[in-house]
Amino acid sequence: MKPASLKKPAGLPLVAEPNPNRYQMLEAPPSSPLRELLLRSSTRLSESLATVPYTPHRASNISVKAFLEPLLLPTASVKDLALTCALLCSSAFDHSGILSWIPSHLSSLATSSFSELSCAYLAELGDGNHDVVVPPEKRLVLELMPEILPLLKERIQESSINKSDESDEVPVGFAILAAFQFRWFITQVDYPHLGKLCGLVIPCALTAVDHWSAVVKGQGMISLAHIGRNVDAAELGGYVDAVLDACCQNTASDDEIWHHVVEASVVLVTLTQRSNPRSPWYIH
Repeated sequence: MKPASLKKPAGLPLVAEPNPNRYQMLEAPPSSPLRELLLRSSTRLSESLATVPYTPHRASNISVKAFLEPLLLPTASVKDLALTCALLCSSAFDHSGILSWIPSHLSSLATSSFSELSCAYLAELGDGNHDVVVPPEKRLVLELMPEILPLLKERIQESSINKSDESDEVPVGFAILAAFQFRWFITQVDYPHLGKLCGLVIPCALTAVDHWSAVVKGQGMISLAHIGRNVDAAELGGYVDAVLDACCQNTASDDEIWHHVVEASVVLVTLTQRSNPRSPWYIH
């Protein structure tokens, strides 16, 4: 049965129209400056990753290093490199220990690589299609999210049910990595741009919050809090009840993420209910 917080609400907020050139651009045509940069960046990251000692975390049932390596092949796409950078950069705010093996110099290299990729993307996109409303450093993230977020949502959902069915179990490690990647992508976008993507980001956040893993759930709660700080209440549309219900259902979460649940709850209740005296959440 679908969790209560994932029921499709009425009046969903609209997703911003994608750039018609997005899919063509994300393919990085052969011999283009973008393709050349992809090759250089993936090579640098791959070589640096290869030198890092790695022992899988005791709570992880997958090899994070083995997960990253195929994303850094010479044929890497813009999406592959972005997903790699998102995970490597996530080590800066990982308190679970799963990404603690990633050294700061590799995380910094990932940050600079994504910044360079964003600049190359804008340069190849051309001034004629440049949206001056969107800051340059956010443009590539916004273009990638409609393609990447559904993928991350699916990865999280794969291990969210049938936890006890060992014969058909999907390693939870993949959901944990996807949750970190999702949190990184969403926190790169703020007001007023995030509100246009509520139809994409909220379902993914709710999927993470409904997961049984405390790590996945925690990243989902952090993401919900970020959403609450960077959208207008009206932009949540029919998701208001769903996000408030998700907060209620998780008030008894593990101690390690309880403060994230409280933070998200306060932010979202304040955003959606402070001017509604008929609501049981009403803040006097």
